Amino acid sequence: MLNSTKTKQKEVTFPPKKNSRFFPHSIYHFSLASMVIITLPLLLAIAYAVIAVTQYTKLSQHTLINTVRATDGSRVVLERLISMERNIRQFQVLKDPELFKVYQTHHQKFVEVVESFKFEGVKFELQRKLDGLIKSEARLYDLIIQNAIAGETELKKEDLMTYASLAQEAQQIVKQGRKQVGQEAEMLSLAADQVRQSLIYSALFSVPLAFLLGLILVYRLTRPIKHIG
Repeated sequence: MLNSTKTKQKEVTFPPKKNSRFFPHSIYHFSLASMVIITLPLLLAIAYAVIAVTQYTKLSQHTLINTVRATDGSRVVLERLISMERNIRQFQVLKDPELFKVYQTHHQKFVEVVESFKFEGVKFELQRKLDGLIKSEARLYDLIIQNAIAGETELKKEDLMTYASLAQEAQQIVKQGRKQVGQEAEMLSLAADQVRQSLIYSALFSVPLAFLLGLILVYRLTRPIKHIG
């Protein structure tokens, strides 16, 4: 009887647990963590792409606004100078006070246009030429106003010719504005190339990394299951 009892005791003895840490819930958690790790490089690449494209979009919009303001502003400056010269010459001939008022109106609009050039993004060379232009025009305008107050409607030929030289300066400003447009367009092209290259490098790095992490994690997941089997 004693031997029979020992035999039964041996039969009910449980084998030692092997890899007991890999229960179904542990496998689920491991799989979930593996998915997060695998997708992390891809998510980072997507986030980088969104940020890069957003920054480039803001840069292009800012550049476009500045170039439009520079080209349109320089063109309007030239138009105002030509209008002032025409009005003051007509006033010299017809002595009509209304023509002088129109001249003053064009002068005020000229000043407003030049002041509108003082925005972020204007090149130093363009701003320097604008500053010189507005100072020269202001001196001539003050002279004309002083003569008008003194009752002198006649201007010297040299004074009238000053507007012709100012118009030439304005034409140089128009050319400078067009040059700035070309420079800004070239800068945008370079920025676009940099963004495109960065996105390509990001994809070439993130996709193989995600694939490699997937292989490692699959190996780590299947090895304990083989031992359990």
